[in-house]
Amino acid sequence: MTGQQLKNSILQMAVQGKLVPQDPNDEPASVLLERIRAEKEKLIKEGKIKKEKNPSVIFRGADNLPYEKIGKNDPVCIADEVPFEIPESWEWVRLGSVCQLNDGKKLQSKTYNNLDARYMRGKAEAKVLEAGKFVTKGTYLILVDGENSGEVFIAPEDGYMGSTFKILWISAQLYARYILKFIELYKEPLRNSKKGAAIPHLNKEIFFNLLLPVPSLQEQTRIVDKIVELTPSVERYDLLSRRSDELNRNFPNFLKKSILQYAVQGKLVSQDPTDEPASVLLEHIRAEKEKLIKSGKIKRDKHESVIFRRDNSYYERV
Repeated sequence: MTGQQLKNSILQMAVQGKLVPQDPNDEPASVLLERIRAEKEKLIKEGKIKKEKNPSVIFRGADNLPYEKIGKNDPVCIADEVPFEIPESWEWVRLGSVCQLNDGKKLQSKTYNNLDARYMRGKAEAKVLEAGKFVTKGTYLILVDGENSGEVFIAPEDGYMGSTFKILWISAQLYARYILKFIELYKEPLRNSKKGAAIPHLNKEIFFNLLLPVPSLQEQTRIVDKIVELTPSVERYDLLSRRSDELNRNFPNFLKKSILQYAVQGKLVSQDPTDEPASVLLEHIRAEKEKLIKSGKIKRDKHESVIFRRDNSYYERV
């Protein structure tokens, strides 16, 4: 298991209600969803968010199966679509029911840094603009264009939103970091479902239709706290896993070099005292070379080297 796979496993347990214990004193998620609906109605009337064309409402039927009512359509059982079981006190919603993608407020004649992905990753210097879509520090920004579509950033300062971003609105009734962890879990599927050939775009249909398991607000906080607590251990595991993979990849070469090293050190096979000494072999080689030099088949070495042992040390005469 790689470090990323371990991280995803923890996130998967989190959204299934298996990472932290349930607290029967928590407010049911159904009450939380009622507050979200009331909040959205208020914000729609104030013109701060858009009204959904076909709002989704997911509920448990008399048969204890999940049903979904979209707009004015009749409810439909979505048991086959639900990816896993969740605790009784949790509820299912579409991600689009609690999140929206919005544009920043257009501003002119005021200088701010351009909050593009490279700048927020610390890989580029700030580029100052005099106009753009203004966002405040702490705003959630999601990449909707490019290879990393679906990645979420937090604006580090007031500035103009990069052209590849949208504002990610998350209901204030939810613990936003829980939603961000859920989106992180689906990072790879979102990347692999991008639309467009020349410039890939976030597949908004898939994004908004993701089924989000919603626990109580208290449990959302406990889940994120537990993930934060486990993160250093996951990072250490990832580092050790990478080192282990590197060792496994290089082991054949290391082994080969080790065997060759033992061989030239005389440690690979046992010594036989009845063998002819190597000094005698070298005398044969010198005699062979003299014969070949005289017959013109090889050239004499101008800087001929002779290495010999004296006083248990090695000397060379050139």
